[in-house]
Amino acid sequence: MFIAYGVLAVAAALLTAAGLAWKSFTLYCLGCFLIGWSAAGAHQFRFAALEAVPAERAPAATSVLLMGGILSAFIGPELAVRGRDLLPDAYAGSYLLLAANYAIGLAIISFHRDEAPPPALLQGRGRPIGTILRAPGIVLAISAAAVAYGVMSLIMTATPINMHTRSGHSLEATKFVIQSHIAAMYL
Repeated sequence: MFIAYGVLAVAAALLTAAGLAWKSFTLYCLGCFLIGWSAAGAHQFRFAALEAVPAERAPAATSVLLMGGILSAFIGPELAVRGRDLLPDAYAGSYLLLAANYAIGLAIISFHRDEAPPPALLQGRGRPIGTILRAPGIVLAISAAAVAYGVMSLIMTATPINMHTRSGHSLEATKFVIQSHIAAMYL
């Protein structure tokens, strides 16, 4: 499943770069949508990491994941700045660098092999999705998470645009604000 999300991420970043290069807003929006979709899949890594290690190693696995978040706070915005003028169309190079970054991650994760789960785990059946969705509070929890993520995404998109284009801050200053925000989240 993670390989599929990795392939989707690479393809989405390339599609977004093509949308910018071909001056196609529709293609650009489709690429951004697919990048978001692949990012939603990537958020499952934290759960997979905890399932892939013995219980006594779970804190170490969580720490590695959080460290990856801190590292991404600096790498992601740096890719955007470095790629901005890489190609004739502004920021198309940023998406090419993003595609390369996704490809590197895809290559790394392709070496992982799951161990077979203990037979005891294979015997039980989980609850049907309908039962889970009828549980008290689940709609509220899902709705709250969706609204919170939407608001965060809007703020993280609107802030750099406003800082750079409306308030006249340099791209370096804008990058620093985004890097600081992401690093603080994970710290």
